[in-house]
Amino acid sequence: MKYINYIYYCAYRVVLKTRPDVAHVWAIIFLPSSVSMHSAAIHLILTKVFDVSKTEAHQWKVAGLIVYAIMITMSFWYYCINNNGRKVVARFGYLENTSKPAWIGFIMFLEMLLLPLLVAVSIKIVHIFAYLLRIK
Repeated sequence: MKYINYIYYCAYRVVLKTRPDVAHVWAIIFLPSSVSMHSAAIHLILTKVFDVSKTEAHQWKVAGLIVYAIMITMSFWYYCINNNGRKVVARFGYLENTSKPAWIGFIMFLEMLLLPLLVAVSIKIVHIFAYLLRIK
């Protein structure tokens, strides 16, 4: 839980620079979104590698959305309702250099947004090379 709390703190520090009034809310949304983006990238890779039909892939997408809703709810319950978000910020608040967690959070945010795009582009490049080499 220590690492998840540190990720929460890094996301909190990123949002705190621009919108301090809603920093906890965006940090709560960031955690499940990060996990979901990584899961979506893994889903995309596995459906291409194992040549999964569109019906089966759609069923996994629906399951993924349900899990995402559950993760948002659990994150909200843990950090907001139980007031653990403020405890995490207070625990990591002793750090003198607060720009480092902000930069780490910003890099994690960019990586979260770009990961599915990078995976899709790399799969497309593999398809192009396979077509050029006539590999099926």
